[in-house]
Amino acid sequence: MTDIEVKMISVVDALLRQKVRSGGEFSDGELMDIEIAGLHLDSLEKMELIMEIEDACGVLLDEESVLKCRKIKDLVGLVEQTV
Repeated sequence: MTDIEVKMISVVDALLRQKVRSGGEFSDGELMDIEIAGLHLDSLEKMELIMEIEDACGVLLDEESVLKCRKIKDLVGLVEQTV
């Protein structure tokens, strides 16, 4: 697992714990396969997620490219291309 994957999993896991509050545990693989649309984030929450990812990974992401990402693993790929 790459450093970026570890950082992304940490950010998404924290978001899910905050949003869902169900106490459900996800494996790293399950987190990577989560559909972003399935998170049911409002526009502010989406911006916060992107900002958290940018801060954690030390990158600035192109908004148009982010919008093309369907799954968390797609975001990982985008971050890896940006680094």
